[in-house]
Amino acid sequence: MFRRKALVSACLLATSPWLSAHAQDEQTRTVDGSAPLVIQYKASPSNARPSAKAAAPISDAAAWLRSRPEVSFSRMGGHGLDPVVRGQSQQRLSTRLDGSSVQNACPNRMDPATSYASPNLYDQLTVIDGGSSVAYSGASGAQLLYERSRPHFNQADVQGKLGASYSNNGVNKQTWADLAAGGQQGYLRLQGSHDELGDYHDGDGNRVRSAADYTTGYAALGLTPNEDIWLELSGEAVRGEDIKYAGAGMDAPQADADILRLRGSVQLHQGWFHQVNGELYQSRANHAMDNYSLRTPASMKMLTTSSADVWGGRLSGISHLERGKLTLGLDHENTRKQADSFSGMTAMTPSDPSTLQYLTWPDAELEQTGLFAEWEQRLAQQRTFKAGLRAEHFSASAHDGDRALRIGMADRTPDNVYRAVYGDDSKRSSTWDLGGFLRLEQQLDAHRVYGNLSSTVRQPDATELYITRLPNSAMPGMVMNGMESWVGNPNLKSERHNQFELGLDNSGRSGYRVSAFYDRVSDYILRDRARGQDGVLVNNTSLTIYRNVDAMLTGVEGSVWQQLGAWKLDAGLAYTYGRNLDTDRPLAQIAPLEGNVGASWQQAALTLQAVSRFAARQTRVDDDTQTGSAQDAGESSGWITLDLSASYALSKDLTVATGVDNLFDRTYAYHVSRANVDPFNPQAVRVNEPGRSVWLKTQWQF
Repeated sequence: MFRRKALVSACLLATSPWLSAHAQDEQTRTVDGSAPLVIQYKASPSNARPSAKAAAPISDAAAWLRSRPEVSFSRMGGHGLDPVVRGQSQQRLSTRLDGSSVQNACPNRMDPATSYASPNLYDQLTVIDGGSSVAYSGASGAQLLYERSRPHFNQADVQGKLGASYSNNGVNKQTWADLAAGGQQGYLRLQGSHDELGDYHDGDGNRVRSAADYTTGYAALGLTPNEDIWLELSGEAVRGEDIKYAGAGMDAPQADADILRLRGSVQLHQGWFHQVNGELYQSRANHAMDNYSLRTPASMKMLTTSSADVWGGRLSGISHLERGKLTLGLDHENTRKQADSFSGMTAMTPSDPSTLQYLTWPDAELEQTGLFAEWEQRLAQQRTFKAGLRAEHFSASAHDGDRALRIGMADRTPDNVYRAVYGDDSKRSSTWDLGGFLRLEQQLDAHRVYGNLSSTVRQPDATELYITRLPNSAMPGMVMNGMESWVGNPNLKSERHNQFELGLDNSGRSGYRVSAFYDRVSDYILRDRARGQDGVLVNNTSLTIYRNVDAMLTGVEGSVWQQLGAWKLDAGLAYTYGRNLDTDRPLAQIAPLEGNVGASWQQAALTLQAVSRFAARQTRVDDDTQTGSAQDAGESSGWITLDLSASYALSKDLTVATGVDNLFDRTYAYHVSRANVDPFNPQAVRVNEPGRSVWLKTQWQF
């Protein structure tokens, strides 16, 4: 249920339609002939162009971004890919599902927010580059907005789509349905999907633990009493089970999420505001991971149960002024995370272990309230100025920081651990931060050049602040004796990204985009090993800690496309360079030069497509436990793959598609594969991508 104080701030925050008004939207038919999932890139058009989702069946919503060269992925299994944009990932990306925030409930991020978005039930993905908007909190890397299209009815009618797919390697079976009935006064929409993932084989024929089973149900009731008012109440339930991970020491027998939303907008014909948008949401994710349900346990059984509860909302108003537009908004979000870890000797524990070993998340509560304003002004016929300002209050606390666990003859609390490692406890902290951007765009005939200067604040998350995992045998303040441990830092400062971007583009059926960016980061939150650094009291590299450093990220991105009759050719490249300025070492988890080349041919009902993706060798790594963070699994090799697909429209409403991914059965892995950041599996193992996969997909729309 929504909390009482949520109701006091009813209709807080809304998705700001000023973004949509300036989105570049290139509708292209997908290779399977269905209505495309459009990937829109707003406010920073140089970064990428709108794209349809992948033709082949995909394991989760993050894979929609696979066609973009500036996006890489970290992988632990078949489900739960974590996207990396411009060298930034996890909490540096803000992910919204129909406007709602869904937080990972696993401390090790087996379940990033995108894992709870069914790949066949969302219609549009919008990517807003970090620094080009202040509408959302903490998105120093990018904002990922997954959205369902709103049904529109001119008269009483029923519309929908039914689909199914099969692959012989990994994404075995997917079925989905999307039905909407309504009229001019409103609508009812029902959706459902079921995804069965099996263990896939890599290019060498080795089985990779990647199976999962996900079921999603969604219902929405919309009211449209007239063309100026829209109100929608929706609920969504996601149930995941038996999720295997090759890149972790544990699997997930459960990963569930429930989301409740109330959204609306009103068009006003008098007064200062011309449109007001509001939204309330609540989400809860429940997660369990263990080392015995889906694999043979070792001598010690381990189980972690965890949850992430989020509630919040937003309210925004838009005012159209002479030659300009002003958007004012208020948002609020409260996140509460709890994780308990249990253990027990396998020989003595026939069922789930019950000995509480760690308060992995000691009931951590994070709360932010933001005020933002965005202004857009046309200075001349070919010149536009944009600016944004965001003020944000952030507070954090660990409610179980003083909760004691009996370890041997002594009691241990998370606060004891923080004091032993950093010299301070989890006392409640709060800050006020200010960020913003300035942007100038100049049209030069068919070309456009822009410059964007921004300062963005990213707050630490619950794991970075409060995670506590120390072996039972270790007393606070003692050396960990070579046993892997992981402790958050309540003293962390917020990151500040000061970024400049310069770009040039020429959009249309044929065109290009190119951009370069430089991001100077103050107080970058680095996941590191304890070596007695400033503010760290322990000198033992078996302990994973967090600390603030100064860092730099810079890179270039480019894409080009050409329409030649029935043919369409496109290519893209992206490169990011990251450096820890305090130690003059490479930042970990930075993708090498990556890119893609594609060609498609469409004639009448037939569409043929070929896409090649590739990555260069990465030699700039941080993989030494004694001198660095050891978050990389060493240098990685370059690779190249080829995907082929074809579709045919049997009728106006029915299409079939087939294809083969990784045609030459290459063995390869992304450099940022998730195994190298798994504290439960100290031996880093890079997880290979699927080998050759043959697939079939069909969809009927009515």
